[in-house]
Amino acid sequence: MFEGVNRLQFNKLLEITHVQSKDGEVVELVKPSPTGMNVDSWLSQFDAHMNETVKHAFFHAFQSQDLSSMEDWVQQWPGQAVYLTSHVWFNLRIQAIF
Repeated sequence: MFEGVNRLQFNKLLEITHVQSKDGEVVELVKPSPTGMNVDSWLSQFDAHMNETVKHAFFHAFQSQDLSSMEDWVQQWPGQAVYLTSHVWFNLRIQAIF
């Protein structure tokens, strides 16, 4: 999960609030991830918050896929959510044929 992380953004409480990818995409975490503990603990919590954020983005991206143009939809959601949603959508359509 940490492979695509290039930078982290923090609030005044030194909680991680945003993650920036190597491509420059910035994703806001669903909830801030605290860092005021040992490294193993805050990395574990950060990992959990990133997973929660991806699940949240995927769920909402999937629900809103048909509500706007493809161009607007792709720009509205994080790349990973767009990628997952488009694959799920494609597979559902293929299964519906059979």
